[in-house]
Amino acid sequence: PEIPSHDDSEMSEVKKYVKKNKWSIIFVIITVVLLISVIGALIFMLIKNMTDGPSTDDFTIEFYGTEEKYTVDYDEAMIDEVLYLDIIKIAKYADLVISGTPDTPKITCPDNTYVRFENGMTTATVNGVRVELGGTARTAEATEESAQTCLVPYSFIQKLFSHPIEHDTPGLNMSFSDKSNHIIIGKRTAAGKPLPIGFDAKYFDNAEDFQFASLKEQYPSRQSACVKATMLVNKNNPLGENYAPQGLFSLAELNCPIVDGGDYQLVKDAAFALCDMMRDMEDAIEKNNSVLVTSAYRSYSKQKGLYAFYVNYFLEQGYTRAEAEAAVNPTAAKEGYSEHQTGLCVDFIEKGDTELTESFEKCKAFEWLRDNAHNYGFILRYSKDKEDITGYDYEPWHFRFVGIDAATIIYQDNICLEEYLAKN
Repeated sequence: PEIPSHDDSEMSEVKKYVKKNKWSIIFVIITVVLLISVIGALIFMLIKNMTDGPSTDDFTIEFYGTEEKYTVDYDEAMIDEVLYLDIIKIAKYADLVISGTPDTPKITCPDNTYVRFENGMTTATVNGVRVELGGTARTAEATEESAQTCLVPYSFIQKLFSHPIEHDTPGLNMSFSDKSNHIIIGKRTAAGKPLPIGFDAKYFDNAEDFQFASLKEQYPSRQSACVKATMLVNKNNPLGENYAPQGLFSLAELNCPIVDGGDYQLVKDAAFALCDMMRDMEDAIEKNNSVLVTSAYRSYSKQKGLYAFYVNYFLEQGYTRAEAEAAVNPTAAKEGYSEHQTGLCVDFIEKGDTELTESFEKCKAFEWLRDNAHNYGFILRYSKDKEDITGYDYEPWHFRFVGIDAATIIYQDNICLEEYLAKN
């Protein structure tokens, strides 16, 4: 027989090696396949986790049961990493009443519960109770191109409208997918009819403590009497030419809703308390801007000019100086003797009026102030039956800040500041 020739090629050597080590090679191949599979699975999970995170697509808001939906650019809806929605649009869908001003929109439910916002504020008022927004309200008035808007955090809207289902006045159903940025808002129904909507501050954490809470931090002494709050200034107790209160605050800068555009100022405690009181008054009497502040802090020199103006009026009528001053003194103070120099009092005027008259007592605002001002630290300073004690005629428009403790006693005991200080 013929002897086969010897094959010493590289391929021959490879075949010999494979034949000799086939099980080791199979093990290596299986190991590599498994390793690639594991790495692939890890890469897949990583990509999936990245894609399953919050979407950066534009937001779509859909109102269930209607064809209405709208989109909001992602960067416009996400402000400081907080999702904001236009609560005015939601209120319209829910058939709620929208009132107030562009800067202070108010939304009222059929049961007369309400929420009020203020542009630039981090709190809202729910039925007279201040609650935290979790962000800052951003309002804008209507234009030819767009409707009125009020942007507030979505988390706040959820708490406001989405009461527990067992609540007497259920709100709205809201679902939100952060994978598609799709929000669906729908009305809760029973027997095919929408259930009534109502607001309740109790669904907000520490809501009971939020009545004046954010402002308390800025003026804690408001609950009692701040420094010099009960200082007595009358015809027998002048302030003098050099007295000026410290820390005056502009009511306009505090967004006080009843300022007619003038640069009116009060000391810190009185300014914050006044703004709080006026906002609640507007809510209570359902009449926006029913009264305006027409006077607040007045300096010694300004009071001097004002007193001279009044006296000159009577002089021009033929009065002697003594007669003119006698006619002015029951209603106006000489420089250094005016409470306005303390920065603790204001004069109100009904919107549309131009003069301070006793007719102010006939408006709803006065009735509310007369019965509620003490809860904010203010008193009706010159009442009808105290003229001979205060030295001034009845002035229904003049309210003085003395702190809640003193104001409450003065109101309940029907006394004036002079009588209060005589007892204390």
